[in-house]
Amino acid sequence: MLDKSNASHTSPPKLFVLAAAALLVVAGSFLLISTRISAIWTTVAVGIFAAMVVVLLGGLTALMGIRRGQLPKTLHGFAQWSTAALYPAAMLAGRILGLEKDRVRGSFIEIHNQLAAMKQVKAQPDEILLLLPHCLQWADCRHRITVDVNHCRQCGQCVIGDLLDLQRQYGFHMAVATGGTLARKIIMDLRPKVVVGVACERDLAAGIQDVRKIHVVGILNERPNGPCYNTTLNVADVEKTIRSLVQ
Repeated sequence: MLDKSNASHTSPPKLFVLAAAALLVVAGSFLLISTRISAIWTTVAVGIFAAMVVVLLGGLTALMGIRRGQLPKTLHGFAQWSTAALYPAAMLAGRILGLEKDRVRGSFIEIHNQLAAMKQVKAQPDEILLLLPHCLQWADCRHRITVDVNHCRQCGQCVIGDLLDLQRQYGFHMAVATGGTLARKIIMDLRPKVVVGVACERDLAAGIQDVRKIHVVGILNERPNGPCYNTTLNVADVEKTIRSLVQ
């Protein structure tokens, strides 16, 4: 689920198919050129060309599934794998086309979330981890919630207190990470079935790429004071996401 204030600038899934198609053209050109060079380069070119065909088919599968609102279970993994494979290509295509990086990242997160929703994964509350960035905490707060989120005094200066109320209501795990390394450690320690990650486009896209074997749903934070400083989010969006996951 994406926050609407941030989702409005995301590019459509077609961006990823466009990136794959562009690479396919490059690979095809390389294939034609390499046939005049040597057999070994021809073999390499054929391999690259075949890989691009597979990725392109995956991208088209994901796009068609998103448009129809459903996807056969047998194609879920293929669609998500190809989307992840297209991500670096889309970032490169975005740079060439002059698109903002966060616009491309937001598109990737949107596609990932839509594909994840089609899986209709359900979990017990204690199998769900809500992973939060430390910038959600009020910058002048003296209580270190990265050690234990329950250190929060719920003073109302930030949304952490509201999220604690939500945690107590539903019973899911909640943790605050200062970076990717700590986030990975928290996930390894808890081994949740589902991670609901909150972050900016850059960190959320990177986190989705890092965590491949766990079901991940991303929620973009809101940054009224700029990046990494007193950020916030819509708690109702978090509750809606949790309710969609709980068995």
